Amino acid sequence: YDAAAHAQRMRAQGFWIDRTIDDFLVDALARVPDHPAIVAFRADGKPTERLSYRMLGERVSCAAGALQALGVEPGDVVAVQLPNWWEFAVIALACGRIGAVVNPLMPIFRERELGFMLGFSGARVFVAPNRFRGFEHGAMARRLMVELPTLKHVVVVEGGDEDGFERKLLQSGAPALRPGAAPGLKPAELAVLMFTSGTTGEPKGVMHSANTLVACTNALAGRFGLGADAVLLCCSPLGHMTGFAAVLLQSVCLGATAVLQDVWDPRQGVRIMAAEGVTHTAAATPFLADICNAVADGAPRPARLRTFLCGGAPIPSALIERARIELGLSVSSLWGMTESLSSTLTEPARATEKSSSTDGRAVEGVDIAIVDDAPTDQYLYPEFVLAQQMLARHGIDAVICDPQALTLGDVGLSFGDLPVDLVYNRLVDFTLSEPRHAALRDAYQTGAVVLTPNPRNHALLAHKRNLVLLSDPSALAALGVDPALVERLRAVPQTRLVTPQNADELWLTRRQLFFKPVSGHGGKAVYRGDKLTKSVWAEIARPDYVAQALVMPGQRMIQIDGVPTARKVDLRLYTYAAKPVLVAARIYQGQTTNFRTPGGGFAPLLIL
Repeated sequence: YDAAAHAQRMRAQGFWIDRTIDDFLVDALARVPDHPAIVAFRADGKPTERLSYRMLGERVSCAAGALQALGVEPGDVVAVQLPNWWEFAVIALACGRIGAVVNPLMPIFRERELGFMLGFSGARVFVAPNRFRGFEHGAMARRLMVELPTLKHVVVVEGGDEDGFERKLLQSGAPALRPGAAPGLKPAELAVLMFTSGTTGEPKGVMHSANTLVACTNALAGRFGLGADAVLLCCSPLGHMTGFAAVLLQSVCLGATAVLQDVWDPRQGVRIMAAEGVTHTAAATPFLADICNAVADGAPRPARLRTFLCGGAPIPSALIERARIELGLSVSSLWGMTESLSSTLTEPARATEKSSSTDGRAVEGVDIAIVDDAPTDQYLYPEFVLAQQMLARHGIDAVICDPQALTLGDVGLSFGDLPVDLVYNRLVDFTLSEPRHAALRDAYQTGAVVLTPNPRNHALLAHKRNLVLLSDPSALAALGVDPALVERLRAVPQTRLVTPQNADELWLTRRQLFFKPVSGHGGKAVYRGDKLTKSVWAEIARPDYVAQALVMPGQRMIQIDGVPTARKVDLRLYTYAAKPVLVAARIYQGQTTNFRTPGGGFAPLLIL
């Protein structure tokens, strides 16, 4: 991976613009100093805090000067474990002013997780609430400082005289650090360190610069049409990239307003959205359901809310339609992770149709790989090239590569010096079990790349064992499948799993059967029963084959070099999001479809 070459390419394409978050804050101070920057609501009944950009700028300058006086230097880590309070924003922006690295932390972390994270990052300062949701964070922070030699200062919001946030950062007596008074953070330097959840092992510390963060916020703003008049609700934690990047940093870069809610309560959240004129938010699927339910139960409808960035879980189509009808809301699905931020997104114009079945297309600056074994030797390689060129016309870089050319490292999956965010998978090793596919398998299993299709898709939708159930009306009825659907599924040829118990019976009736490997693809290792030999049957007569009722293909006469010639025909229905998008015919001879038959291949279909 050549980081310098990647950086050069990202700058040349306009994705990295070499501006810091502090640069955007200074812009907002100059353009709209009295525009609301932050509105912070507290669930504990404390007064709502309203900060204009002028007020926010003053507090950032004071905090930056105080951090510098505490000995925080460029590159030092300042860890912040706060709820969605205005103090979080002040600390994060102050770190950028002095060139320090902010490390947002989720409020749910306790001593075990924090001991690892603070020790791993070498944090010099730890900012925490005194008490939140019944837990004594301040006392925990002071214990951690005793245990961690690199942790030199604890700052406690609403804490005591010695370590309280107000006294230590806003009223410290240190000179305020105005914009430009210190070298500050450079756009390509480490700006944010954020840990992954650690569900598959110890949490990973993911590093982002201002360039990567701004590339994300610019891409999201462009897709959603967000501007300075946007009002963004932050109900997702600021300790997570959804709240931190997609809302807080997004609002600063736009010079817009961020509305912070520290504890999610659906009725209160809906009231806040209605009262503050929230136009956009980013959160997981349960938040969307909560909003719909709260409005249905009588909470005021948030009339200005128009777009909802939804990730973290599948979005039921019924919920998307409900939000559209009841709220006039466009719900856009997203796939992302801490490492790559937003990778794919369904734009609002297509959201109603697409968000329940896809996470959209790659956002600007995200790269795609079309992967197949020895791709240049594939018969359909020209189609790969056409797809690559189509993506390029839409500003999306794509490479065509063999999976053995991919590497998995600290920055994720890469092809040479090109980070890969999404892989269009042409492999027929559906479980990615072959050693040559190890990097792709590990990237998929650790969530380092979007893989489509993937082993889960294949198991659910394409594994031929599923045909056994789909062709058994009694089994479907016992599972409670709608009778109308059961009737439609009678069109699926009856399919049985080959087992030692039924092998003799299937051999005797083989002439009416077609045999297919359960995990095979296309025409590989498939056999018509009337063509079978005893030696081949010995290979089939085991539980990794299915026997399907033979359905004879239709035939058509076509002209080949002026000679009428019989060819077999089958019809292919291509669907997306459960809707047909293309109907085509395949013309062939022999046992299975192929592209090498003279006069064969795809043929247009006239629908009368």
